[in-house]
Amino acid sequence: MSVHANPSDWATQAAFWTSSDGLATASVSLTSHTDDRGADGWAYYLSVSVPDGVGFGHTFADPRELIFTPGDPTSTEVLETLSRFVGAWHEAVEYGVPTYGQSENADLFPKVCERFLAYAEEFQCDLMTEVEE
Repeated sequence: MSVHANPSDWATQAAFWTSSDGLATASVSLTSHTDDRGADGWAYYLSVSVPDGVGFGHTFADPRELIFTPGDPTSTEVLETLSRFVGAWHEAVEYGVPTYGQSENADLFPKVCERFLAYAEEFQCDLMTEVEE
């Protein structure tokens, strides 16, 4: 696993995660969008490369898709927030909610991103460890 963040004095605030096998990546980057509270908007990207087939990459940059963060979090903390969303999505898709039907979290990301679910636990564990350090 690898987590890298641009230094805080760089013009572009961003953080990047790569899976231990090097096939999955996730990143966040600060945009110029703010919400009505003044919270900063962060775009994000998920991808999986498949050596013997077609992978995918999906950028979430529409203002309705951004992660808005009040305060002044680091890019690594925002990446960790993304990992929590991916974790909730993974849990909803993997385990479902048989008594009550499908969880709303099952629709957090489009179907094209489902290959990323294989990396959800690694992504979340790596980021939780990184932020604690």
